[in-house]
Amino acid sequence: MRTAAFGATLLLLFTGCSTTESGASYQRANDLMTEEITRRVEQIPFQHRDGLLENLLWFAHTGEQAIPAMLKGLKDQSPKVRSSCAWVLGRVRDRRTIPDLQKAVRDEDLTVRMECARTLLLMGDLAWSPALIEGLDN
Repeated sequence: MRTAAFGATLLLLFTGCSTTESGASYQRANDLMTEEITRRVEQIPFQHRDGLLENLLWFAHTGEQAIPAMLKGLKDQSPKVRSSCAWVLGRVRDRRTIPDLQKAVRDEDLTVRMECARTLLLMGDLAWSPALIEGLDN
């Protein structure tokens, strides 16, 4: 009986820790926080240096609640937004974002590719190191 209970507990823990599930669900932000996250994402193209860094660190500090907006930002039309969102995901280091980053590492923009590759390397996915080496050549 004890062994069965222990096995069931382990199975539950491993199921809850899945990192490759697509469509992963993240902690939902309340309406006010969602508005703030959206507003801050919209500001990224117009920010520079300290202002941009402060904004990106805010996202990283916000954590899981900001992940859906960052994943959406990986598909934005602006390369600056895409690379900034990849940078934030690298700071948050939620492994559930790896499949999205692996898609984004094939971006047409070199900066976005490099930032996605760097983020994947931070999360332990060493397969993308050639993308960083390619970026050193440019």
